[in-house]
Amino acid sequence: LAPTRRLALPAAFPSPAPLPCTMTQSARTLSVLGLIALIPLASAYEQDTGFNFFINANPVEDDRNPPWTGYGVPRGPAPNSDPTKNPNSLGSNTVFAACITDPSCTRLVLEDAKLTGMIPSEIGDATQLVEINLSYNQLTGDIPPQLSQLTNLKRLYLGDNRLSGPIPDTTGMNKLKEFEVYNNDLTGGVPSELTSLSAIRRIYLAGNLLDGELPSTGGAYSETLMFLDVSDNALTGGIPSELGTLGESLQELDLSHNFLTGTIPSEVLGLCSLYFFYIDHNNLVGTLDGVEPDCPEDPTPTAWALKALKEFCAVGNHFSGTLPTSIFAQSDLRALKVDDNELTGELPTEVGDVPLEILSVSGNKLGGMLPSELWSSTIIHSKLTRLELHNNDFSGPLPKELFEDSSKLHALSVSNNDFNGALPSEIALATSLTFLSLSVNELDSAIPTEIGDLTVLRSLFADDVALKGTIPTEMGKMTALEILSMRYNSLNGSIPTEFGELTAVQTLEIDHNLLTGSLPDELQHMSSLVAFFWYRNKITGELPTSFSNLPHIETLNGAHNDHTGKIPTEWGELSILVELNLGVNYRLNSSIPTEFGNLKNLHDLYVNHTNACGRIPTEIGDMEELLVFRGMNSYLTGPIPTEIGKLTAMLDFEVRLNKLNGTLPTEIGEMHNLMTLLVDRNDLTGTLPTEMGENSRLRRLYTYYNELCGTVPSEWAVLTRLGSVPDDCRDQRDYECHLTVSDQYIAVLRNRFEHVIPTTIVEQCTIVIPDPPAPPPSPPPSPPP
Repeated sequence: LAPTRRLALPAAFPSPAPLPCTMTQSARTLSVLGLIALIPLASAYEQDTGFNFFINANPVEDDRNPPWTGYGVPRGPAPNSDPTKNPNSLGSNTVFAACITDPSCTRLVLEDAKLTGMIPSEIGDATQLVEINLSYNQLTGDIPPQLSQLTNLKRLYLGDNRLSGPIPDTTGMNKLKEFEVYNNDLTGGVPSELTSLSAIRRIYLAGNLLDGELPSTGGAYSETLMFLDVSDNALTGGIPSELGTLGESLQELDLSHNFLTGTIPSEVLGLCSLYFFYIDHNNLVGTLDGVEPDCPEDPTPTAWALKALKEFCAVGNHFSGTLPTSIFAQSDLRALKVDDNELTGELPTEVGDVPLEILSVSGNKLGGMLPSELWSSTIIHSKLTRLELHNNDFSGPLPKELFEDSSKLHALSVSNNDFNGALPSEIALATSLTFLSLSVNELDSAIPTEIGDLTVLRSLFADDVALKGTIPTEMGKMTALEILSMRYNSLNGSIPTEFGELTAVQTLEIDHNLLTGSLPDELQHMSSLVAFFWYRNKITGELPTSFSNLPHIETLNGAHNDHTGKIPTEWGELSILVELNLGVNYRLNSSIPTEFGNLKNLHDLYVNHTNACGRIPTEIGDMEELLVFRGMNSYLTGPIPTEIGKLTAMLDFEVRLNKLNGTLPTEIGEMHNLMTLLVDRNDLTGTLPTEMGENSRLRRLYTYYNELCGTVPSEWAVLTRLGSVPDDCRDQRDYECHLTVSDQYIAVLRNRFEHVIPTTIVEQCTIVIPDPPAPPPSPPPSPPP
């Protein structure tokens, strides 16, 4: 679960109260214009005559009711005055040209008008302007330095463009209150001339390429500053203690996603008007109360005095020590997110003293049992919506009281801890849960049938928690489920037919259990299913032909089971299938269907260690996206089809331990991405193709135990990547994992070659592989096809 971020306060609404999620930057502008402005705007836009409207509905100017004398355009392309120029260029725009030459125009609003080009320097001549809004366009180039001439300007909005260069000099712009240039490509530092402007209230610089340190000299920050957001930049240095001088004004401070170092200054922990404080994803150290680690000079913790604080986020730093109890003295605290640090100790009992809605402490070293105040205190228990405790060392049973009267709890994550005991049936009382993660604990219990009452649950992760017993049929009532994962347990019995009612499930993972019985036909009704993993169970019976009715299926993995019968030819209709793994089903008695040539999107096909007797179909060449084909030890016969040369994306072709005959196709040389070719222990004859010298990415080549003859081609001397593959890479899907080729080798022995490997090849090889050990015994013979 990613940290939830509050919407930034729009400029026209300085109140600290959170806005509805529907409020946007454009909504801010439209709310200022009002309906009276929209009518002439729309009319003028339709007539393509430009904008010349004058509204003086508010005789007294203040932040919420400015008198309007301005030019603007609703969302969408703006008209231009010169059809010979770029129709979207700001310099050609009718509204822009009219406003900067009209001394009565005090506001220029061209937000989301599909404008391109640079901001003309002539804008500096419009000294009467009070507001400029060019946000949400595609403007490029530097912000013109002539803007500093606009000494009457109060609001400048240039966010969400492609502007570059430094932040311009703002010296002398003493009326400027709001400065927004977020989501551009601005470089350089944060100038103190901006942060110290006498009237400045809002500075929004997020999402740029700014670097250097934040201003830290005396007087660097104006006492009027209410909002400072410099997140998502490349700022370095520490958090300036000078920010602590803004105790009566600063309401939101966002320093997240930078490279800040050092500790939290004690002065900053005294910002008594601060509502929102974000310092996540930096390199900050020390304790959360501002003390440096192992500092003998000042071991006394600093008490938090952020009396107005509502949200605090310090995710992804290097904070250590315990959670300070003084944090929970902030009586209005709604969200505390300190994930992915190095915090230790237990959750303080004082956690019950604040009306937290979000408590997220995952990815630390916290331990012990959960404090009873989490559920006994109505202050927090009645408010809590998200509780994230995963990746810690918490222990003890999951208390049933945690779920009682928890009508607002939407997300609970306790995975990767040391919780034990039974999964309480009271979990069903948390009827608002949409996300539940229990994985990697020692619950050692059956799944309570009451879990079926969680009818709005969308994600359930219960992997490796020692679940046992059967899967309750009541889970078929959980119709909102989109992800159901119960891997690495000891579940037994059959897959409930009621799973067919889970029409919203996209991912179903029940692998690594002890499930038996056959795959229910009812699973074909899981119309949203994208990935189904049932490998490493004891499931028997035939593969359902009805799976061809799954319209969105991309992955089917049923390896290491005991399926019988044939591979359904109907599965050739699964046009978006990406992975099919049926390996290690020894009693699966079927050739590879020729209809699989229709699987144009298939990347991985595993039929290894089955009784997939018969030929490799020539239609394999039509599977143009195929990356991996593993058919070893599967009683394959006949020649390797020449059509494999069309598989130019292929990385891994393994057909060892079969009864293949004929020659190695010269078309293999056309498989330029091939990294692994294993054809050993077959009945191949003929010579080694010289064309394989084109397989320059080849790393593993096994041809031994065949009837090959002739010579090893000297053209193979260019295969310099042939070498040993570390064990930790062999089974990874990432075939580009960092392979260290320590011993170059070519394994071509036990054939009928006329003479030794050419010197040109031997010189590249540290080792020429000696005779390999005897092949492993084959699996018990299966009934004849």
